[in-house]
Amino acid sequence: MALFTDSTGSEFPIGTPIPRSAKANFYIINVELRKTIHRERLRVGTRFHLREGGKKVAACEVTKLLGLHANAA
Repeated sequence: MALFTDSTGSEFPIGTPIPRSAKANFYIINVELRKTIHRERLRVGTRFHLREGGKKVAACEVTKLLGLHANAA
């Protein structure tokens, strides 16, 4: 799940139109995937794309990781 943030770091309410350039907080809510996939692959600097169906809608880069290892022991 991703929630986009404004310039102060506050998350926009769901359904708010998002500016062309924005930051987002991503939450990995599936603990099993966090343990088996994301802990090994996510690093600061990792680049990825967001998609809606088959269409690329955003280019992204990980800038900070918080709590990736929490509750994933």
